[in-house]
Order: sequence, then structure tokens, then C-alpha cells
Amino acid sequence: MKQWAREVGGVAVLVVAAACGSGGDAPAGSAPAVKNIVLISVDTLRPDHLGIYGYERDTSPAIDALGRVGWVFDAAYAPVPRTGPSVASMLTGMFVRHADEWAVPDTRRTLAELLNAEGWRTVAAVDNANLSNELGYGRGFEVYRETWNESEDEIEKTRLITQTGLEYIEQFAASAEPFFLWLHYVNPHGPYRPPAEFTARFMEDEHFDDRVQLRPGSGYVGRIRRREYVEGERRLGYYVAQYDAEVAFSDDEVGQVLTALDAHESLADTAVVLTADHGESLGEDDVYFKHGPLIGEAHVRVPLIVRAPGVADAERIAAPVSLIDVVPTLLEMVGASAAPFEGDRATFPLAGESLLRAVGPEASDDGDVFFASRNFWGVRSGGWKLVVRTREGPQSLGDPFQLYDLTDDPAGSRNLYESEPDRAAELLQLVEAMRAIQDQAMADPDERFDALDEKAIENLRALGYVR
Repeated sequence: MKQWAREVGGVAVLVVAAACGSGGDAPAGSAPAVKNIVLISVDTLRPDHLGIYGYERDTSPAIDALGRVGWVFDAAYAPVPRTGPSVASMLTGMFVRHADEWAVPDTRRTLAELLNAEGWRTVAAVDNANLSNELGYGRGFEVYRETWNESEDEIEKTRLITQTGLEYIEQFAASAEPFFLWLHYVNPHGPYRPPAEFTARFMEDEHFDDRVQLRPGSGYVGRIRRREYVEGERRLGYYVAQYDAEVAFSDDEVGQVLTALDAHESLADTAVVLTADHGESLGEDDVYFKHGPLIGEAHVRVPLIVRAPGVADAERIAAPVSLIDVVPTLLEMVGASAAPFEGDRATFPLAGESLLRAVGPEASDDGDVFFASRNFWGVRSGGWKLVVRTREGPQSLGDPFQLYDLTDDPAGSRNLYESEPDRAAELLQLVEAMRAIQDQAMADPDERFDALDEKAIENLRALGYVR
């Protein structure tokens, strides 16, 4: 039996678990032989601002290098364009019961709990107090480092996350124990304030567009919210350049972690997953520097890159997939005995499935992926996407029914709902059936803060979640 100290929120307890070797025999089929897992999630990261996804600015050399030797999913989606419910889905492999589910339900086991029970060492370092241990996100982790308890400076908190990764990579390389390491970076979440050495990197470059001028004010439609506004700076291009600088800063931190991991031959059997909890609107639909209410491509499409031992060639995967697919994928990869889902799929159809089904020459590009916000529900089905307004918001949030052919219109800018009635009806039936199954009870969103201490509240205030 293995024993080690578990530290969560500064409190140490003794954990006793059965030892395991390489995580059990790998299942038959295409699953690579994986022993360890590094999961890196980058808050508010749009895939189309990464080079590996076609961006022209050099924002992401480390992430691009990862994608060149792994699987790059071109149609990956967050279940909800908000941190708490999206990450809860990613850690449990289950779609949220409703879009205001800002905690991990006690009835669902997390990836860390499943792996820890079978002997994996489990360590996490996170920024963004929406992922507080008090809300269940730390369940199953021996070490759960909440960086907002250590600093009020976002740059320093980012570097503390990297520091955690570097320290534990060294420990795990020495101990040869199987491990699951999760790092959640808050950058490039607004307000966009990159380190000084990154601030000017994309200012006035060949891609800088100063034609769009914005005005500060309340709300996020057609203007800059006061908390994002830099005095005297009204150019949209400035804010996009600063967002990109934050992406570059995050990429630099991620690169340090990947370099440390690759320096140890003993860790060659480690799978790396890089993704984001949601995207960010940088002017799409006349919405600026905001995520949450909408489920347009800028809000719910996320990067998803998987590098695993035994994968000889990089591959682009076109099939629509979801963050709820991460848990079953990793459990399959490491050969864990725990099943990611043990229920009835007729009752719980929105349980994740292994991404391995979408990889390889025989994989299909088809598939249905769902996403929701407080105001909308939607589905990506093959190359088509339907968005349905389910609740009126305080500001104009677009047409109540939206249909897009993402094959010809990747940004989702031309609404074909009226001109494609048969396709619209087919997808609407899918959405309504899924909504009928899901629990639609809406909790008071402010209740999610009740369990948090003052430092967590201050962190959320700095990120704009609390006024």
C-alpha cells in the first residue's frame, strides 16, 4: 500500500491507496500505452488565436510544437462558455445539469478521484476562484494549490502555477509513480494585462487594425466595459493585441512545463492534453471582451490538443467533440479499471465518449455535440450548427433561431435558418429532445459564492465576476 500526505487548502491528511504500476494493462485497440497524465487548461483561450489553428501572429510557439506531434481537434467545444460549469464537465465527463451549475456535484466522481483511488498521485494548481476546492473542484487531488491565496498579482499567480508543475514533474520523475497533474492558467482572461515584456509584442504590427474605435460604458454590446477600459485607448486593435500578448505569455509558461517534462526520458509515457474552458468574444456579434451569455463559435469553440506516447504521426481531427470526452479518453489511455460512466445513456445521453473513436483513418467526421448558456442551447452536428434562444437576456443577444453551415462559414456569421428549413427542423428536434432530458432548474447564480472565503471573493472581483 502507498501512503502520502494530501494537502488541500493548507490542511494535510493521510491518504492510503493501493499501489499501481503503469495503470493496468492497456485495453485492446488503438489506445496508446500511457502511464501519466498532464492536463493543461488555459482560461478564455480561443483556438483561432493559436498558430496551430491558423493564426498569423506568432502567439503560441510552444503550443504549436505540441500540436505538430499530437492530435489537433478542429471542432472541439466547451459545454458551457463559463469556467465553473465547463470545467466541472471536463473533470467529470458529464454535461452539466444546467448552465449555472457552479460546483462539481457530489453525485459525480472526478477524474482525480477515479485515478487517485487506483494509486495515481494527483496534483493541481489553479487560478480563478470559480474552481475553488470548496466547490468540489479539488476532490481527489492530494495537492490542490489555489494561487489566489498566495498573491493578488495575476502574473505572479500564473508563475506559481508553472512553478508547481516544474516542482512536481521533478518529484514524479524521481519517484517513478504514476501521476495526474492538472494546471489551470487564468490568462488570457480579461482584463488583458500581460507582463511588460509582452505588452508591445503585437502593437502596431502588420496585423494591427486601428480602424474600429470603441467607447467605454456599461454593458458589453457595442462598447468596452469600464473594467476592461484603458484610459484614452479606444482602438479595438489595441485590446486584441493585448489579448494576444496574454496568449503569448501563457504559451511561454506552458512551454516551460513541456520542456521540463520532455527533459526526463522516464516520463516519455506521459499523455499531455491542452485545452481551454471557453473562448472570448473580440467583437463578434458586436460583443467585446466577454464570454458567458452567447454560444457563438468565439465563445464555445476551444483548442484541444492531445499528445500521447505511441502516436507516431500528428493528425487533424474534424469530427465535433466536447470537453466531456476528456475523462473517458484519459481513463482508456491509462487502462484504469474505473468506468467513466456507469449509467443508462438513454437517461444520461450527454456523458462523454473516448476521443479515440474520432482518431484514425476509419473515423467519421459526423457527430453531435451540445452546448448551452443561461440564454441559449445549441448543437454542432457534422458541419452544421443550430443555436436556439431559451431565455431573454438583459441586452440584445441575437436572433432567437440561428443556423450555420460551418463548412462554408467557419465563423458562423451567416444565419441560414430561414433558407434551410428542413435542416433547421432536424437540428431543432435534437436540441429540444436534449433539453427535455436535462434538468432545467436554474439556481440563483449568486449562490455559487456562498462557500468561498474572502480571498476567493477578491480573486473573483479582480476577474470581474463580483462587483
